[in-house]
Amino acid sequence: MSSAPGHARLTYRQLGSSELQRVLALEFPAEQIDRFLGSLHDIVETVRRGPAHHLVGIEETGALIGFYAIHPDRRDGSRWWLGWFGIDRAHQGGGRGSHVIAAILRHVRRIPSCREIRLLVAPDNASALRLYRRAGFALRGFARATGELVMGRALPLARPSGEVPARFWANAILMAVVAARDCRMGLPVAAKLHGEVAHPP
Repeated sequence: MSSAPGHARLTYRQLGSSELQRVLALEFPAEQIDRFLGSLHDIVETVRRGPAHHLVGIEETGALIGFYAIHPDRRDGSRWWLGWFGIDRAHQGGGRGSHVIAAILRHVRRIPSCREIRLLVAPDNASALRLYRRAGFALRGFARATGELVMGRALPLARPSGEVPARFWANAILMAVVAARDCRMGLPVAAKLHGEVAHPP
């Protein structure tokens, strides 16, 4: 649980298979669905089929207002991935995103083997980049196949071994944009990679 200023206490719990349909009632801006999050139907079906995925509901006074998914990297048991993080458009703002990220970090710190959490983010998703940077995520590289940035945070709360120079960020974003342009799929959605492959690179 985590309280955020100006609104009721947020709670988090894994959604059972019979509850996954509740996700379909959430509303997101069209651009967020089309470019960053992906189809809610695809997310629900992927979670149903993928035993490694955990879809966690974000609730406020008992109502579902968002969700996120986490799953282990099958090639590296010390690393977990965050994907499909979304908050209903009517509940965006007011500091909820930062509180949810803090709750996610608390969650993964309780996983004994987890030493790092990673995620994929489109280089032009400015609000998500700000949120993740504030939460201590650092650039790890980029996914050439999708044009997305790979960001990670070491656990527990250890700071990265050094700050990433601004020039490195600029070059990485430029390279990601070029890779996305050349990708036949167009600018991909991070959630699609999570869904299709089950385990990001």
